[in-house]
Amino acid sequence: MALYDGGRLAERGDVVVVTINYRLGALGYLHLPGCDANVGQLDQIAALRWTRDNIRAFGGDPEQVTIFGESAGGMAVATLLGMPGARGLFRAAIPQSGAAHNVHTRESAARVTSAVLAALGQSTPELAKLRALPAAKLIEAQTAVMAERRALGQLAFCPTVDPATLPKPPLDAVRDGGARGVALLVGSNRDESKLFRLGVAESASLSEESLAKRVRASLAALRAHESHAERVVESYRKARAGRASVEPGELLDAIESDRTFRVPAIRLAESQRPHEPRTYMYFFTWESPARRGTLGACHALELPFVFGTLDAPTMDRFAGKGADADALAARMMDAWIAFARSGQPSHAGLPDWPAYDRTRRATLVFDRTCALGSAVSRGPARLAGVRPNAPRDARLRPHVRARPCAARRGARGLGRDPLVTAATLAPQAAIATGVRAASPAQF
Repeated sequence: MALYDGGRLAERGDVVVVTINYRLGALGYLHLPGCDANVGQLDQIAALRWTRDNIRAFGGDPEQVTIFGESAGGMAVATLLGMPGARGLFRAAIPQSGAAHNVHTRESAARVTSAVLAALGQSTPELAKLRALPAAKLIEAQTAVMAERRALGQLAFCPTVDPATLPKPPLDAVRDGGARGVALLVGSNRDESKLFRLGVAESASLSEESLAKRVRASLAALRAHESHAERVVESYRKARAGRASVEPGELLDAIESDRTFRVPAIRLAESQRPHEPRTYMYFFTWESPARRGTLGACHALELPFVFGTLDAPTMDRFAGKGADADALAARMMDAWIAFARSGQPSHAGLPDWPAYDRTRRATLVFDRTCALGSAVSRGPARLAGVRPNAPRDARLRPHVRARPCAARRGARGLGRDPLVTAATLAPQAAIATGVRAASPAQF
């Protein structure tokens, strides 16, 4: 896909970019007795090993590998932080809009397996029959189960705690020091959930009763008591009063963006920071022009800026275009490249960017003006998403001067590097890059 073309990053930063495929959905994460668990993750580890063994032939350094991915790819990257089989294969990680919180116990994985088998007309897993099924049949069952779980606010197919491949939940592994020595850059977009709720008319007509019902379901998915729903809604309403819309649909977007993306990113950073001082947080607030601006800073919007592919098909309508967009892309590419090179994302085109900690909670905000802020300390209620015309610092308090996102002087021109190796990539796949010898490597 043109959106994920690594050529712009490769030339701008003198890096080798490797994009990978891995098995998704039921093919990658259905837990079956007698079979390897987490084979989607094992695919990624196999790709990392290939990079370690072969990247020198492409001018890369196997001792300097940074992995990054977005959405499910971000969750996959964060999961690798907790997998013993991945240790030593990379030295830095960038989970974008995905963290280490989505994981099955064996019991919950078994319930998903039972649901898939029922959709296929089987009561027990018979491997020979499953392997003989047309792929389309399995995808049909997968789609049905995903819809059922989504209605409960849950993911159907995600890593499973497994003695051989993932002995403990990845966030627990990180908290216990399992990713010590791995630099971390993690973040999310302000209005993540707006991409998943494209039915703007439906959201505009969401009632208070429906909002409460949806929040109760979200709390149940977190194994929290549903009685907290009213307090959650009122906390977000109070936090947004006078600065952002408090319509039920907007409140739901803010709550779900925090529940699914922002708060898990904070928890991952806070778990890694005691073991690795090179831990950084970003927050993306550039707004999409699509659908008359109603998408805000939605899920996946940062991708064409990270890859420098604003000229990919349809990106002008989704991400925008012009001097400001190009300047922001330059800033973000240089931050990702700098992080791969040194484990620190700072560069001359950004404000000073200190590491994240629980006290200051330093967070770099990427927008038309890039500013360093600190996440407000009152928790998720003060991390509510803001509508496009709300103040940009509604969730972050700037504490150093901001710099307009002007392109860095003397920056390399953009173009395709012949040493880039790229495979066809699913939209949510994890990405890896390796850098040239004497430069940092990304996977």
